[in-house]
Amino acid sequence: MRIIVSVLLFLSCGSALPVWAEPDEIGEKKCKECHRFSLHDKKLYKGPDLFFAGNKFYKNWLTKFLQSPMVIREVNVFSGSNLLREESKAIDPHVALKEEESERVANFLMTLR
Repeated sequence: MRIIVSVLLFLSCGSALPVWAEPDEIGEKKCKECHRFSLHDKKLYKGPDLFFAGNKFYKNWLTKFLQSPMVIREVNVFSGSNLLREESKAIDPHVALKEEESERVANFLMTLR
């Protein structure tokens, strides 16, 4: 009985590991320079928080967005005296991923809840 339970536990953990593993694209494309992937990260970034992406986005939409990013809401970054003069800095365009890359990143982001 112990052997059966051990084997089932091993198989269930083994199949979950690839889903939870952060894909290489997150580091290669420097996603963490603009997005927070953890609630514990206190620094504010210019991109939206992604630590709850699994609750926020639909996978199909996210996969397509990562392949062909577009501005959803224009964001103006104000600071100091620019706040009253409404001067803003342009944000960098979002990097586009290939189909396979976007699938891997979207699968990972769906695990963040």
